[in-house]
Amino acid sequence: MYDIFSNHKVVNIKALATQTTGTAATTAKNLMAVADKGLRERNNRGLLLVEVTNVNTTGDITITVQTSPDNSTWDNDFAVLTGITAAGLYMADLKYLNRYVRLSSVCADANVDWGAKLITFDALRRPVKQADATELTVDYAANIDLMP
Repeated sequence: MYDIFSNHKVVNIKALATQTTGTAATTAKNLMAVADKGLRERNNRGLLLVEVTNVNTTGDITITVQTSPDNSTWDNDFAVLTGITAAGLYMADLKYLNRYVRLSSVCADANVDWGAKLITFDALRRPVKQADATELTVDYAANIDLMP
């Protein structure tokens, strides 16, 4: 059995920073890292969150999600967010992810401040694990009669 609440993780793809005009690529992230109890998890779905905090006048950025099964052969147009010209939060639902993920971005005309995180879920080969196994305790006030 699998569930979204215990089978997810947040991957920091790119820290919030200024990108100058030109092309840049992030370092590839391995989505099949060793998880709890030495088990490997393979996440096949994710929600990409791109936070754009500042776009200089006439600025424009295009962000391309690239995936790879082996960290050498890349799917160069897995998902594309095009024509971002304003600050805001941009999202993309990514299905059928490969083991490695990276972002390629092209900034045109002016600097853009942006960062990205990937929330992965639908993990394969991993049993359900509660995120916090702490048992709840309830304290009752001394003056409450629980039995009428």
